[in-house]
Amino acid sequence: GSGGQVNVNTANFEELRNLGMSVTQTGRVLAFRERNQGFKSPDELDAIPGFPRDFLDSIKGRLTL
Repeated sequence: GSGGQVNVNTANFEELRNLGMSVTQTGRVLAFRERNQGFKSPDELDAIPGFPRDFLDSIKGRLTL
């Protein structure tokens, strides 16, 4: 993938996968986004099961809202 920014509120499945998320992780992000009418902060990813802390730390710099 590229090193560009990814908007976690508008990104599609493929864009999230390009961040290095597994299929399962991507599905959880999309489900969370649907339930909560979007993300208010990238830190809300902390509430989703199955994301190692170091992985989140590595992608948060690339996330926008």
